[in-house]
Amino acid sequence: MNKHKQIKKLGADASLYFDDAKKEKPKKYLKKEMKKYGCTQREVYNFDMTMAMWLYEHLVIYRDYASGIIVLDEEGGLYEVLVAYEKDKTDEELYDGYTKRKEPALETKREEKPLGECVDLMIRYLKHYIANDDDAEGSSEFLISEAKKIEYLKCALNIMAEVAPALWV
Repeated sequence: MNKHKQIKKLGADASLYFDDAKKEKPKKYLKKEMKKYGCTQREVYNFDMTMAMWLYEHLVIYRDYASGIIVLDEEGGLYEVLVAYEKDKTDEELYDGYTKRKEPALETKREEKPLGECVDLMIRYLKHYIANDDDAEGSSEFLISEAKKIEYLKCALNIMAEVAPALWV
């Protein structure tokens, strides 16, 4: 079985966050935790990244599966969500390897979007967040500052809070 395929495409290592991605036999204390809680401490280590990876993977399949079942465009309703835009001026420095470059900061504002666009925005924001994990070997096209990475996660979670009741299939 090819677990966490979507995460691997981003260059991130899901085995750092999910027990089911490990190839080794689980240790005895991990089995006890799994029996008691239904998950292990590995899944709450870097909980922000664990949550972002889980949500990203599930939103990708939701988008592909739900598009044929429920209305994702304006007819299905609009949701007021937080949308991130890059500012015109560059005011953050970012170091990538040996070069130093300026990067535009993010600006957020609330806008009305249909469900399909909300799902696409969450996927895009989480992709940036996951690809910039310290342990990821992702493409430099996704390389962003830590502040921008956090802003993307906040936007994705804000959108999720608004549209969660509509995500049924």
